[in-house]
Amino acid sequence: MPHMDSNEDIQDCCICGRKVPTVLSIKYAELMGMADKYTMEIGYCETCGNIFVKNPFNEEKLNNRYTNFSKFEFDDESYIFDEDQDYRNRSNRQRDFISRSIDYSDVDSMLEVGAASGYNLSLYKDKLQVLGVEPSSNNCKNAMKKYGVEEYCGVFKQFYTEMKGKKKWDIIFLSHTLEHIVNPRKFISECSELNSKYIFIEVPTFDYKFSNEPYGMFCEEHVNLFTLKSLQSLMNSCGYSLVNAEICMCIGQRMPAAFPSMVSLWKKGEVITQKVINDPKGVMDLYVKDSEKNLESVRKIIREIPDNERLALWGTGHHFSFLLANTDLLTKNIVRVYDSDKRKEGIPACGCKIKPFDPEEIDTVIDSVVILSYVALEPIKKALEKYSGRLKIYTLY
Repeated sequence: MPHMDSNEDIQDCCICGRKVPTVLSIKYAELMGMADKYTMEIGYCETCGNIFVKNPFNEEKLNNRYTNFSKFEFDDESYIFDEDQDYRNRSNRQRDFISRSIDYSDVDSMLEVGAASGYNLSLYKDKLQVLGVEPSSNNCKNAMKKYGVEEYCGVFKQFYTEMKGKKKWDIIFLSHTLEHIVNPRKFISECSELNSKYIFIEVPTFDYKFSNEPYGMFCEEHVNLFTLKSLQSLMNSCGYSLVNAEICMCIGQRMPAAFPSMVSLWKKGEVITQKVINDPKGVMDLYVKDSEKNLESVRKIIREIPDNERLALWGTGHHFSFLLANTDLLTKNIVRVYDSDKRKEGIPACGCKIKPFDPEEIDTVIDSVVILSYVALEPIKKALEKYSGRLKIYTLY
């Protein structure tokens, strides 16, 4: 268990200050780099529609994970020189949205918080002065090497402390960043001090949600679950008005915590509030109901695994932690835990030490494998296909 001070205790909505009740609790186990056990408490503000985690891990704990443990998009040499096509597509989609929403003759600089490989900023280099903020030192080095894009190596808090009062950027670019922030109102206010005109934001949206992975929207690294209504409440409170917004369904991308997403552009100045009619709590209730139905199907598959079968688990991410806490998985005969992330090798999990999959262990050590990664289900299935005659493979979806 983490020390008590590893978690924040948020009782009031950060946007409107209203005291918010807990409407949902979700259990996790063996969250690597975070906690052995964790019960996430979800709050809902009836005033502004804000949905958020009331007991998130504190900023220091989250920053430590982002810096040292999270799988940054292109933190590894093998990714730096061959960007994932989904990331390229997302960056180009975002550029097209911005191009349709602003006049480039009105802006000359962009700051991206969480700039990853630098590929995204490279798309704007011919029009704007660009700078990224990025905690991964590998990404920072390779952004300059490959794209000539400068990135400040560190977290935003450090950057803000050094730069406030010294410089402002016309556009601040936040792609899948704001959902991670413990106090988004404070964060946007700090961004505003570094911003002269626009803030671009893409976040997962609860306006539309796929429930294929039960409770997949609720991720231990995500503190905020935005709808257009709650995001507008936040941005209006910080002095910004909506310029444009779109929902991107991202069909085919197995990342329930990230998609569908909402892309939006906000302008600093006179605050104009658009009347948004939606029901965030109603959507969440339907999502939870459907997640429970899907989870029961997963529980049934796991219950039916023979107790004497020598079982290997493949995948130790968010979904792994959720299933450990919400199914009978820990009562099974777990003899191996596999993961393809080399940085996890040797870390204890379920009484084993994580290691890469080893086909030599088929028959001698393991009888079966259950795939616990939802995001990487298809690649893992493909890797195991050649062994299907000798190895029982359990898929949960």
